[in-house]
Amino acid sequence: MTSPRRRHALLVLVATAMLCIALVLAAPALAGKPGPTPPPTPTGQWVWGDTHNHSTLSDGDIPLETMLLTGVNTWGCTWVTTTDHGGKSIYDQWGNSINPTPRWITLMANSWPVVSDLRQRYPNKVFMLGFEWGIPGIDEAKVAINSGDPTAISNFEYMFDFQDNDNSRADLPKVSKTYDDGVTGISWLASNYPTTSYAIPSHPSRDLLWHAVDFRRYNDAAPTVFFGMAGIPGSQKELPARGGYDTKWNTAGETILGRTYGGADYNIAKLGGVWDSLLGEGRKFWTYSDSDFHNPEEEFYPGEYSRDLMWVTEKSTQGIVNGLRSGNSVSVEGQLIDALDYKAAAGTKSATMGGTLNVAKGATVTVTVKWHSPALNNHGDVPKVNHVDLISGNVTSKLTPSDIGYITQTTNPSTKVAARFTTAKMSASGGWYSATYSIKATVDGYYRLRGTNQGLSVQNQTDANGNPLTDDLEGENDSVKCWNDIWFYSNPIFIDVQ
Repeated sequence: MTSPRRRHALLVLVATAMLCIALVLAAPALAGKPGPTPPPTPTGQWVWGDTHNHSTLSDGDIPLETMLLTGVNTWGCTWVTTTDHGGKSIYDQWGNSINPTPRWITLMANSWPVVSDLRQRYPNKVFMLGFEWGIPGIDEAKVAINSGDPTAISNFEYMFDFQDNDNSRADLPKVSKTYDDGVTGISWLASNYPTTSYAIPSHPSRDLLWHAVDFRRYNDAAPTVFFGMAGIPGSQKELPARGGYDTKWNTAGETILGRTYGGADYNIAKLGGVWDSLLGEGRKFWTYSDSDFHNPEEEFYPGEYSRDLMWVTEKSTQGIVNGLRSGNSVSVEGQLIDALDYKAAAGTKSATMGGTLNVAKGATVTVTVKWHSPALNNHGDVPKVNHVDLISGNVTSKLTPSDIGYITQTTNPSTKVAARFTTAKMSASGGWYSATYSIKATVDGYYRLRGTNQGLSVQNQTDANGNPLTDDLEGENDSVKCWNDIWFYSNPIFIDVQ
């Protein structure tokens, strides 16, 4: 008689053999029909940072290390970029007088040692080496190249900065005199450092030198490098005008361009203006904020007032470049918010800032907006969002140099406030305010956010539709006025109707 133990073992053996035979017979079918692979879980984190600051190496008053460390240790930045002007340095990184030295030299001999040393001492922070490019024929842009040494950024400054008059190098050409030289410069970045560099206009309307056609030309020449502008410029407490936007023009209409509106450049503050015109072409062209710090009397330190809240997949120098290019960021004044969750979804698909949601015509798209404000901002105030506007615009076709609109088009007439979320009519949960809005997808478009602590029809601040008014209505600027009038602008989510 077979024992129970042996009988059990025999049954297990038979069952195993039958399973193996079944798997062999099913193998061709299984090979032809693989099971669904779950989508990868996004990994990364939200970080604060600042892309535009000066030290004693150009026209700043604070030593380079002090400026950078104040940004990360005092004001909470995850990353800070040093962007001293091109040309010459007459002080070193500690503020000591030196013989006038070409900036391409001090980038290597003075800026890089500080940045490299801080990277070693503060591994949880990111320090970027860049400079503010004096572009021939236009204005200025913040440039950085992620590289293991300063050679690339030094060479770029020598060749393409119009303020650099040094001609001592036989190994490199000087290409820094004409408008076309600027286009050559941005093309050089795109050819040599297409995914490791960026160039972002610093204060587009301050001197009325950047125009819509320039954004198009530079973006066409280097779409992976020239992908946005400082929609909220630095120098927010500068006298006599916020942002230093005090250009005096008598030509009808031009005065309104060279002003800030709730601290924002006219290009993004104008509903349906230049930024909306570029987005309406489907251009992946983003907005950012910065400090443009020179000294604490005239500007805010990095991260003290203006910040970019940005999603990065890795906290590194390349992670910061990738994050800026992604457009998954929001520009914030005065810590009006310290967190934002903004998505558009249809069925199982979703997209966030800088992304594109592909949907069938007629599909229902649900936009979800969640925001959180800190208990206190860096001025000791309690920041309170009055309302958030969901702004929409249609996307048509991208303009080309053969189109007259390539030069002349500065508006997107389809732009509108699609929905307004008023905090007073909402309840917070855990400090978060949440709102949803559903749309029927019929045409290609985009949706972006604008939030403020101001209500509608506030004297000298907003019009009846909640649009910001020019800041000079408040008279001469000071460090208190900019804290009383704070805004945020998100980058858009595109809706692509199949």
